[in-house]
Amino acid sequence: MNTLTGIKNVNPELVRAAVSFGAKRRDLFVKVALPASVPMVMAGLRLGIGRALTGVIIAELFGSNAGLGHSIAYYAGLLKTTQMMTSLVVVVCIGVVFTQGLGYLESKFDSWRT
Repeated sequence: MNTLTGIKNVNPELVRAAVSFGAKRRDLFVKVALPASVPMVMAGLRLGIGRALTGVIIAELFGSNAGLGHSIAYYAGLLKTTQMMTSLVVVVCIGVVFTQGLGYLESKFDSWRT
């Protein structure tokens, strides 16, 4: 949804300027619409990472014999809070690394804005 919103909200003046310089439909997409929608695409990816990580952990909590979600549930059931918290910290670190990685990618793809 974010990608579609980003493409729909491209500044019409940019499109007109590109057309006046002879841009074809492909050029409009690649050189105008896609770069203008990078912030919305990245916002969607960041939301998606959080939801995907949450979904994987919840699925492992209830239906797995291995993985971080399973280890969280297993150690919680045994009241071994240190091991349980260690698994939680690993999950948090994975989320932070993925989010920071997307921030880095956004800065590379969206460097013309700064």
